[in-house]
Amino acid sequence: MLDLERSLVRLLGRRDRYSIGLFGLGRSNAALLSSLSRLESVSITVRDERTDLTVPDTERAVIVRHGKDALCGITEDVIFLSPSVRRDRRELSDAAARGTLLTSDCELFFADGPSVLGITGSDGKSTTTALTAALLRNGGYRAEAVGNIGVPYATVPKSDVYAAELSSFNLSYVAPVLEAAAITNITPNHLNWHKSYDEYRAAKLNVLTRAKRTVLSADDPEGLALLMRRGADCAVSVRVPFSRLSRQAEARDFFTHERGYICKNGVPLSDTSTYLRREEHTLSNMLTAAALTDGWVAADTLHRTFADFSGLPHRCEHVLTAFGVSFYNSSIDTSPARCARTLASLDRPVKLLLGGRGKGLSYEPLTEPLAKYARRIAVYGDEADNITDFLSSTPSLRDIPARAGSDFDSALDYLLSDLGHGDTVLLSPAATAYGEFRDFEERGEHFKNRVMTYVNASKI
Repeated sequence: MLDLERSLVRLLGRRDRYSIGLFGLGRSNAALLSSLSRLESVSITVRDERTDLTVPDTERAVIVRHGKDALCGITEDVIFLSPSVRRDRRELSDAAARGTLLTSDCELFFADGPSVLGITGSDGKSTTTALTAALLRNGGYRAEAVGNIGVPYATVPKSDVYAAELSSFNLSYVAPVLEAAAITNITPNHLNWHKSYDEYRAAKLNVLTRAKRTVLSADDPEGLALLMRRGADCAVSVRVPFSRLSRQAEARDFFTHERGYICKNGVPLSDTSTYLRREEHTLSNMLTAAALTDGWVAADTLHRTFADFSGLPHRCEHVLTAFGVSFYNSSIDTSPARCARTLASLDRPVKLLLGGRGKGLSYEPLTEPLAKYARRIAVYGDEADNITDFLSSTPSLRDIPARAGSDFDSALDYLLSDLGHGDTVLLSPAATAYGEFRDFEERGEHFKNRVMTYVNASKI
């Protein structure tokens, strides 16, 4: 766990008392609040723009400013910001000009100099992080997953090595020192936060800046361009064999999937025929994790870890099959590109639930996948009108039965109202869960509960 007293001395110098602010009481700052409240030398102000803010009980009293007063009267020595907060907000930049330090739990963690394998990307970074941590643990290391998918930075236990999932929000302000860094792919995302795709892309590339080893995917157009232009220590591909990839990409080592094996430089390491999950996107994540941990774990550890991997919740997760109808939860699909990949992975006709709150992204990547796979579409949430307009204005999609629900449940009811043997119902929303749900996990769990209730009460 972080030594917060030592971290504060490093940030601000030794003082009798430190004035600490926390802006945005999400998962990371809630964990930081719990740890900070144990220190005698701090006074704490919690700031959050939510009007219905509930501050958890702590070991000392805190000042709370919320709603429209959240950023009024900033006088703290340091403010720890939630990852999704932009620091160019006027109130924050003005406070910084007056001497308030703006930072995050992520920056605090990396300032301690831990041994970290870092993963970022538009898709697949959570699964790759989980696989990397599992490989390290199975290889005999004390290892923790930290960041987006893992333990919050402020409360992560001391370990030999960490697998860190790094978002573009983190990487906009941190260029961490890493034992190895991987980018799974880069496609447009979070354009409701980033000012442009170029800004988003630059944040992702920041993960490579101070990494001792770099891993890129040749199956991703951005990754391939980087491999051809600047190279990397390792290139991975599920589509291109070593013999051809080694001529296309500039890298020292190559991890590929060919002839039914995960290979390093053309030499088989693990027979994938025994794996529980063998979809292309899962194999791609496995290759990236294998490349990241190269030199850390042996081939038998690689095989054992990958063969037993059953996937993470909310990622093309098979909920159940009942009366010949299959239900899949992929609530993590918060962008059109990710939804398109899930549709291709399932490779079957589906009745699809879309919607939530958008990220400012185009739905064009869904044109061909929806035309090929969607047999009925339900939409909900803030994006309902935008998605409905996209469907009605796209000639190849106009004839797909579609309806907007007043909320998530009514949209799902539309799909459940007309099911038959062989149907597949898929939650792959192409938008965030915010608004009706706290996060994609809550949305996914709600979907699964509704499906279980429906199946138990009906005879499809």
